[in-house]
Parts: sequence; structure tokens; C-alpha cells
Amino acid sequence: MKNKKIVWGIGLTATLLFSQGFTTVNAESHKGKGNKKKTHVVDKNKNGIADTWEKKYKLSGKNIVKEDKDKDGLTNLVEYQLNLNPVSSDSDKDKLTDGLEDSDNDQLSNISEIELGTEPNNPDTDEDHINDGAEVSKDGVEYSQKVRNIDIKLETSDKKMNLKYKYKKNHTIIKANYKTTTKEMITSLVSELETKPDLSEDEMIAIITAKFGLEDHSYNLEAEIEFLDGKEIKIEKELLSDKDDQDNNDEDHGDGDHDND
Repeated sequence: MKNKKIVWGIGLTATLLFSQGFTTVNAESHKGKGNKKKTHVVDKNKNGIADTWEKKYKLSGKNIVKEDKDKDGLTNLVEYQLNLNPVSSDSDKDKLTDGLEDSDNDQLSNISEIELGTEPNNPDTDEDHINDGAEVSKDGVEYSQKVRNIDIKLETSDKKMNLKYKYKKNHTIIKANYKTTTKEMITSLVSELETKPDLSEDEMIAIITAKFGLEDHSYNLEAEIEFLDGKEIKIEKELLSDKDDQDNNDEDHGDGDHDND
């Protein structure tokens, strides 16, 4: 039997977003993090980014606004509006990428706010006196506790399962092998993860294996789970013996995609 291995960490899978920006802030009134005063600046190409900022970071070309040069999930325009460094994925060198930072301290990562349509430099986008992270989604869960991405690979002696789940602005996309699981099992897993945000690694593994009926089976598990607040969990656990691995049936079961409102 292979040695059991568990990896538990925090990180970000870089995503290139093509956001045009999230506020009415522009080059004429640049008010980013740590910049309290409005400053009149020159923006000759009228792309919303000050010419001096473009020159400072050596940005040029027609796609300056949409580019994500440092691959942190934030476009140049968003980084300008947040007063971040567009050529460094970790502007403040705190070992947390700019996409996972929470610039307005509302318990939502910058990249999650872009996807949700809220403003990462405004903790209360709709001005209802409730922080964006404390707002409640249509399924009754605070946004700061919601799961953003799930990527799970499970293997037993007789089957394999791949599962991908994506949440974006009250909209979910599920890709899974529906001969080994069901949509209801996946949504149940997501619901339990969202209502128990402080799970230990062993508790997380127990929930995943229970949902897919693996408590009494040998298995290999790889899982990445990311929440809207920026927390990301990575798990690797190998319990499948070499003999079980050799006997595994590699039959292609086919995938199914579901796009749910």
C-alpha cells in the first residue's frame, strides 16, 4: 500500500479575466489603495489608465486595459484602480497573490469581486450598509463562505471520477462523470462545505469520501477547493495499493456538462 500523503495549502490558480473595470474611477480621478486624494492626471489615449502609470510599468499596445501581464487574475485596469503593481503578482510581497488579496476588507478576494460584479475597492458596493462579503446569495449563504471552484479526482479499484464545479454570480457550472456521481451529490457536497467553513483537513476528506460512498474502499484522492474569500485548500491522499491500481478498469465512462442557473 502506498504511503498516505496529505497536502494542505493556500494558493491561486491564475485566471486571465477580461474585465474592463469595476467602478467609475478613471485616470482623471485615480483613487486607489493608499491614495486618498483625487489627482488630475493625463490620459491621452482615454483608456482609463494614466499615461505616467503606463510609462512607469512599460505598458503599451492596444490591449493594455485587458491584459493581465503578471497572471494574478487582475487586468491592468483593475490593478491601476487598486493601486497595485501590474508586473508583479504579489505587489506587497506578503506571499499572497494580488487576486487573492482583499483590498477593501469585505471578506471577498479581489478576483471573486470581479466575477461577482462587486467593487474590490468598495466594501459596500450597493450602499445598503452590509459588506459585500456578508451579503447573502439566493441560496441563503453569505458570499464570503461560498465555494468558487472545486476540482476533484477520485480513483478506486474499479472506477475513476473527475469533478469540476464553478460558481460565478449566482450561476453554477458542473462538469462530472455522471455514471459515478450525480448532480445532487455534487450540490450536496458544495452545500456542506459552505455551511461548515472551518473544517479540518480530515473532516474535509471524510465529507468528500462519504458523499461518494468510499468510506470502506481504498482510493486515491486529489482535490482543490477555493472559496470566494480567497482561501484555497489542496488535498492529496493515496490509499490505493499497487495491485488495485493495476487492476483498475480504465474504461471511458464519458463526461456530462451541466450549466445551472
